Amino acid sequence: MILAITRRVDHFVQKYGDTVSVVRGSRFIDNAGIIDIRVKPSLEVLQDIVNGYIELHTPIMRQILDTAPAMAPLDVFVNEEGLLDQLPSPVMIDSAWPRIFGDVAFCGGTDKKGETLPLSSSQREYLLGVIRAESLN
Repeated sequence: MILAITRRVDHFVQKYGDTVSVVRGSRFIDNAGIIDIRVKPSLEVLQDIVNGYIELHTPIMRQILDTAPAMAPLDVFVNEEGLLDQLPSPVMIDSAWPRIFGDVAFCGGTDKKGETLPLSSSQREYLLGVIRAESLN
């Protein structure tokens, strides 16, 4: 499972159908929402979520793991050009954490072959507990 914060909820519901569920009933900043996507976290799916080339957002990942080491392994993917393009931030996770530019995908690290893994249920629950709908503007 991939947990995503996206401003394109309707796109994913239409594209992935029954494999997508909206986690929170209310939408966030600029119509953003949190969704679960129950598909294998492939490069194509991750690029679709962030709407471009993916980049591992190491500062956010380190911040999460510093405050909750039991969440390891954890990968946080963002749009590689999100900062350059000044993509809007749909939510903030914590005011002390680095800003996210654009949509974000959370996955459960990688296996020995380097394949991206889905989130565990405990990782998912932790992330849902720290995500807040708050504008960074």
